[in-house]
Amino acid sequence: SGLLSNYVNCLSLDNNKLFIGTRQGVSVKTKTEIFSYKSPQINKIRHSDSVTYLATVKGVKLLKGIELNHFYIDSVIDKSVINDMVIDKDVLWIASEVGLYKMEDFKGSNPTIRKVSKYNVTALELYNNQLFIGTLSDGVYRYSVLKNTQNKMSEIENVTDIELKNKELWIAANTSKIE
Repeated sequence: SGLLSNYVNCLSLDNNKLFIGTRQGVSVKTKTEIFSYKSPQINKIRHSDSVTYLATVKGVKLLKGIELNHFYIDSVIDKSVINDMVIDKDVLWIASEVGLYKMEDFKGSNPTIRKVSKYNVTALELYNNQLFIGTLSDGVYRYSVLKNTQNKMSEIENVTDIELKNKELWIAANTSKIE
């Protein structure tokens, strides 16, 4: 098949290329070829300004053109499981096993980073200056980007994904409950 692994964790489409995140790295399928890049397991793929950001089980990786490099953020995040990311202009939101981080001016030469939440954050969705935060065992939160406040929305645990479709918030979770 040309993939590094048959265990696919995530997919993303950008500029007529299909990015396939697997347990052993990322494969990029064009109309005619597949290019593969070995790395730690890929959990999420995001794109901004011709750069692909990969959330992995060992920090964040950058795919620029045909080069895959580690994106150095700080000593804790660089060794952590990154579950999800959201890019909002010059801000990179990082959902990790050690908390939620906001990295401002992340493309610049002097980015600032601060921890916003201590929970094991598993999923993110940004809409209208509201960041919806799914966690492993602490529920679902709404974070106001403008006010820097966080409120619990739900007790749902083991959140695996959050999506906003037609102004409805959909939450996927590994749980036996229906809420």
